[in-house]
Amino acid sequence: MKRCPHLILMGFFPFELNRLCQSQSDLLTSSFMLMTLIGTFSARKTEALKQHLNFAFASFLLLAIYSMPSYAVAQQSPQVLKERVSTIAPTNSMTRNPIIPSWVDMTLKESNTVSDDPVVIRLDDAQFFVDQEPTLFRHRMLRVNEPGMLSKVGQIEIPIHPEYEKVTLHTLKIIRGNKQIDKIDDVDVRFLQREQELDAGVLTGTVTVSLVVDDIRVGDTLDVAYSISGQNPVFANMISQFFYWDSIYLTQKKRVLFNAPDNRVINYKILGGRSSDLQIKEQRLGGRKITRILGENIPPLEFETYAPSDIDQFRLIQFSEYRDWNQVAQWANNLFFWNKKTAVVDQLATTFKQTENKQELVQNALQYVQKEIRYLSVSIGENSHRPYEPDVVLARRYGDCKDKALLLVSILRELGVSAEPVLVSTYYRNGLSRMLPSPVIFDHAIVKVDVDGQTYFLDPTRSVQTSSLDKMGQTHFANDVLTVSAETSRLTKIPTLSTTTSPTNRLIEHARLEKIDGAAEFESTYYLSGLEAEAMRVYFAQQTKEQIFKAYSAIVLQHYPTAEMVIAPIIQDRKKENEIEVTLKFKVPRFLEKKNRSWSAHYFPSNLQNRFYIPQSPRRVHPLLVPVMPTYSHYSFEL
Repeated sequence: MKRCPHLILMGFFPFELNRLCQSQSDLLTSSFMLMTLIGTFSARKTEALKQHLNFAFASFLLLAIYSMPSYAVAQQSPQVLKERVSTIAPTNSMTRNPIIPSWVDMTLKESNTVSDDPVVIRLDDAQFFVDQEPTLFRHRMLRVNEPGMLSKVGQIEIPIHPEYEKVTLHTLKIIRGNKQIDKIDDVDVRFLQREQELDAGVLTGTVTVSLVVDDIRVGDTLDVAYSISGQNPVFANMISQFFYWDSIYLTQKKRVLFNAPDNRVINYKILGGRSSDLQIKEQRLGGRKITRILGENIPPLEFETYAPSDIDQFRLIQFSEYRDWNQVAQWANNLFFWNKKTAVVDQLATTFKQTENKQELVQNALQYVQKEIRYLSVSIGENSHRPYEPDVVLARRYGDCKDKALLLVSILRELGVSAEPVLVSTYYRNGLSRMLPSPVIFDHAIVKVDVDGQTYFLDPTRSVQTSSLDKMGQTHFANDVLTVSAETSRLTKIPTLSTTTSPTNRLIEHARLEKIDGAAEFESTYYLSGLEAEAMRVYFAQQTKEQIFKAYSAIVLQHYPTAEMVIAPIIQDRKKENEIEVTLKFKVPRFLEKKNRSWSAHYFPSNLQNRFYIPQSPRRVHPLLVPVMPTYSHYSFEL
């Protein structure tokens, strides 16, 4: 989960972070399909497919949504990337200075109330100072009451981007009774560059400043204060900052303080409700506007898995200097603006002009970008959001989502097709309309095209889609998205999938018996369309015939342990219609079971199974996410 590291800056500590990320990870690993089914989405894989290949594609779809490649850029050759990653010198990105900045308000004191919870956050103070170089100051005091939590509390992890951020350690001490033990000078500092998604072709350049505190004991309070200064220059000093209010541990005192020049209009919004227990105070002092949000005795919040993306389980405080979505769209338009006519793009577009049918022109261009430009992302500095020019991407033959989006838009415009880049949030999905306008909530880019009076949203990072535009699978259905154009004034919602014309998946089973106590000859045919057909098409392409045979044999044996496959699976792929048909033929000895004077048959509608995520507890505070809506499945069994 690429977003998780940012939560540390928003108000989480490493041990909270691990648990939150694990909750999100549970959502991923519960899916029953390999990530290879999604092609270029991610290289993450799970062995669950081989165990549960029972066409539970609804699980796969949500997995795809949460595992999209980050909104990042590839800018160098693989060799240069390797050298760059290994030669960053992060030691210049941290200093130790006990002098706390003059603008920091240190009047908030920790709570002395005793609690026997495993970990108690006695004080959590986050202060953001808006200046030419914005700075975030963090002060936290944590009491540890459980031996099992010592290793987690005793290791402080601060992720930074050394390209433009620096961290200053102001305070690090252990409070043991009436004794204060200063650790700022002898703490073990390590700089860790852990590219967790390297296998997925994603490099972020993030460096984790790891502080390992020794001699921390049960009953101690760890007191740490540090500041992070700097901002990605791609945002041109415009402010967009988030703070999570709730924690999974008891927080006795908490404050978010936002200090900005009085002449800069920076709005804030509290998302997630339950704001009645917050104390909000605004004041103007010395030409600056100071907003304070305070709270006491904030109970721990249990994170529920499988909640919809528009449900805010943790209260979120958002500050944004962007006045409206048009300003965000103009910012993005400046990054994506490219009106050069180059021989490379022009020559490529010429190869697609063999047909005057605009639908086919778009299909050909999309398939080229999906197939010929491999996914590789390096999110460092401004390149976290700024795409590379199309001719550069064509020369390198690799790029990330925004590189591919700009390349596809450039080709289509050369072909006379109306096309624009579109920003997507694969994390918040359909919850953007409730938020303040901001560019940092987007982490993916796709393309919008208008053909013959119809609008289509195409994702060039997908595996090759060979069907007509109206039959292509859509992973971003119902998402709030932002069209990259200087004229854009509001968010657009991608239409929800329509399944009223035909089922997205069908399973038709016939069982024939020559005699009532004999073997049954089964013929089971799976019909898949849309996203489910595309997922299986990718899977089949990456498996040998023997692997496919074993996978389907395992499915049959799960339901009928004595069954025998008669022939190998018969696969018919109708790519233009985006449909796949898989027929299995097998025998089941003594299919009918006799009980007293009657005979009974057991059959399994496997395409209807696992269409919902099952939570650990049926008692929930938040709604349960339905992975794909609407979905339409059909099953029939004939004996």
